[in-house]
Amino acid sequence: MSSITDRVFSSRLEWESAVLRGCASFRQMEEERLVQLQGLAEQYYQTMVELRPKLVTASERLHEPVKTCDISADMEVVGKKVQRSTSTNLILSLLI
Repeated sequence: MSSITDRVFSSRLEWESAVLRGCASFRQMEEERLVQLQGLAEQYYQTMVELRPKLVTASERLHEPVKTCDISADMEVVGKKVQRSTSTNLILSLLI
């Protein structure tokens, strides 16, 4: 009877030890994941710091052309050029 009790007790200790090792492994993996996530966040922040002024400048430069774009007027100009062109000069007039 005592040998069964000893085996049960030994098995329980092994199980608890395995659980503790597993917890330690998961904790280590989580720490590594968080360190990598922190590095990625720092890279993202640095990229945004470097690119934000360029994006703002590009956006400001696009403001006027986008607001003054008039598709119907542009298509009218193209249509007039096509009407005035002969079929041989059609490609050249569209490129100009």
